Amino acid sequence: MTPFYHILKGLTRGMEQDNKRNTLISVDKDGDISVKDVEKQIKKRQKKGNAFYRAVAAFVRWVMGALWPTKIYFKDNFLKNSKAIIICNHYSALDPCVIISRLMNKDGKTVMKQEVAQNKFIAKVADELGCIPIKRGEADVFAVKKILASLNRNQQVLIFPEGTRNRGDFKEMLPFKTGVSTFAIKARAPIIPLMYYKKTGPFKRNRLFVGAPIWLDEFYDRKANSVKEQATEYLYAKMCELREEVDVLVEKCKGNKKKYLKFKRNQGKELLGNVGNGSKE
Repeated sequence: MTPFYHILKGLTRGMEQDNKRNTLISVDKDGDISVKDVEKQIKKRQKKGNAFYRAVAAFVRWVMGALWPTKIYFKDNFLKNSKAIIICNHYSALDPCVIISRLMNKDGKTVMKQEVAQNKFIAKVADELGCIPIKRGEADVFAVKKILASLNRNQQVLIFPEGTRNRGDFKEMLPFKTGVSTFAIKARAPIIPLMYYKKTGPFKRNRLFVGAPIWLDEFYDRKANSVKEQATEYLYAKMCELREEVDVLVEKCKGNKKKYLKFKRNQGKELLGNVGNGSKE
């Protein structure tokens, strides 16, 4: 279950389950829908937003930031007022909490599994929090259209590229799904990489590293479906590099940003020195 379910479960106790989830998007008889149609419906829905659910969502957002004490490094790398796909390694259902409450814009979106939205109350609050339910294991046209529509509206979208929680190795990430690279190429959006040092949890101190934005512009002039595998491999390699930087920061530099920057400067000087010695030989 995601953090939204755990946090809101107490608020929904005593309420009846409603399995008839309201459809957010209207579709014609042929089942076709365009990104522009989705954008219109999103605008219409935002205007009709219920004040009660917005208030509950604001409270949940505050709780998410208060219960997870996480130190964030290099926040300047996080793009503001710009469309972007935010990616992060995925240990726990609680991973989105710090990102949503302390980094993302209030109009940002978070992709979550559809099972969470089966409860009508939770579905409405999650909608106010900017969640986009997605069916796992199958092509979800509605979710894809909403993600692209959000990016076209200059909004940020949080996606965990592993597709599920990593319950195995402490550091090694699961293989990435191709969705992130496909969205980034189609929307020509930058990717903001984030990396948790360890598994998140309430009142558990953790560290979150914000990497430099990644652009897949070398793939923009080609069809996304033909290059998504290659782009995903490139993205995975960049995230592995970020994992190494997080380990250096925490394990070698004890979480001290100044020591880390000094270490990187010395590392750069050493590299230049080796290059210079090699050219003399």
